[in-house]
Amino acid sequence: MKRISEKWLALLLFLPMTIFSVIFGIYPLAYTVVLSFTPAVIGRPELVFAGFVNYATALTNSFFINSVVTTFIIAVSAVAVELVLGTGLALLLNQRFQGMKLARIAFLLPMMTPPIVVGVIWKTLLFPQTGPFLTIFSWIGFNWPNLLATIPGARAAVVLMDVWEYTPFVMLIILAGILNIPRQVTEAAQMDGAQYLSTIRHITLPSIAPVMIVAVIFRLLTAAKMFDAVYVLTNGGPSYGTDVISLFVQRTFVFDFQLSYASATSIMFMLVMFVLAFLLARIMRRSMR
Repeated sequence: MKRISEKWLALLLFLPMTIFSVIFGIYPLAYTVVLSFTPAVIGRPELVFAGFVNYATALTNSFFINSVVTTFIIAVSAVAVELVLGTGLALLLNQRFQGMKLARIAFLLPMMTPPIVVGVIWKTLLFPQTGPFLTIFSWIGFNWPNLLATIPGARAAVVLMDVWEYTPFVMLIILAGILNIPRQVTEAAQMDGAQYLSTIRHITLPSIAPVMIVAVIFRLLTAAKMFDAVYVLTNGGPSYGTDVISLFVQRTFVFDFQLSYASATSIMFMLVMFVLAFLLARIMRRSMR
């Protein structure tokens, strides 16, 4: 009788989360899939099967293809820089020095800043007429370029903004992995005469490789969804050079009223991200063998 009551108690405790997931997760996803196969628009949500018309249209839409390519360029560039900087900062903060705890907290502050605020901060910093970077560069005799006026510059600005905000997140994950390495292992290597860089190369990095891959997977998936900060900083410009997939879907839905088409493009990109996550997960499993 006790086992039965414990079983029902467990199911009862699990029920609220199940209901929440169905209402706010599974149902919206299923409804989005259904809408993607219909000609529905805002104000006229006709649930009439239209086949793969929306998907075919997306594959031939140059703006959609541009948004996918732009998203991958920005996301991969940002995550690559974040991995390098995050690993370096994690190794630095793993050392014992005066003010270590304060330094760890300070490095986490950008990650705690809301994305909208991050966009405003970087738009202010990069402002071509009165931005702080313009003033600093003018003091040393250089002209600060208007990064947001060109496609390469705007993409670099978005990458720089994302790196500033999310490098602490990567650092936190990798630092946790480093702290899980038994100290006896590194101490034994040092007693055998191994130098600091050699210890990092042959012990630390191989030990935290699975953690690094997890960080890369998570950051790629989240970077591909960037919207708030990019919307504030560039709004997809100039000339759709920073028009990431989230901005494309938002514009298609809000301004073009294409409910079904926006649903189809969202589903397509979600499938691409699932495939990418699956491939990266396989790489991670291989590295752990």
